[in-house]
Amino acid sequence: LMSAHALGKIGDAKAAPAIKDALSVSVEEIKNEKEPYRQGQYNRLISELVKSLGEMKDKSSEGKIEELLKNDEKSVKLAAASTLGKLGNKSGISVAKELANDKDDTIRMQAVEALGNIGDASAIPVLEKMFNTETNNNIKESARTALYKLGWKPPQPKPVKKEMKK
Repeated sequence: LMSAHALGKIGDAKAAPAIKDALSVSVEEIKNEKEPYRQGQYNRLISELVKSLGEMKDKSSEGKIEELLKNDEKSVKLAAASTLGKLGNKSGISVAKELANDKDDTIRMQAVEALGNIGDASAIPVLEKMFNTETNNNIKESARTALYKLGWKPPQPKPVKKEMKK
C-alpha cells in the first residue's frame, strides 16, 4: 500500500506499467480470496493503485479503471470515479452521485471528493443538497470545497427593505 501511494506521489510515468500490472494481478487475486480481511487489503491496494495512476495522469489506464466502476466494493468504485475525473473522463459521475447518499460517512466523503475531481457541473445540485443537509461537518465542508471547484457561487441574501418611519 505504501509503495503504491509513494509511486503515485512521485508521479513518474515510468512506473505506470508496473502499477497497471499490479492492478491487474490484484483484481484477479481478489476474485479467489475468501478471507474477508485479505479481501479488504486487496480492495485498499486496488484503490491506492488506481489513485497512483491518476496522480501520474496515465490516460492509457482509463479502460482498466472504467471496469472498476462496476466493482462490488464502494471504495474501489469511488477511487475509480475520482481518478477518471482527474484524467478528464466523466464516466464515473453517476456512481459518485449515487454513493453520495450512502449511509456510511466514509463513503459519502469519498463521493464528495470524487464529484469535485470529476469536475462536472451536473454534480452541483447533489453537492448543494449535501452542503445544506449533511450533519457531518467534515463532509459538509468537503461538499463546499467541491462546489467551489465546480465554480459554484453561494446564493446571495436578498436585501432587506427597510420601512421608512413617518
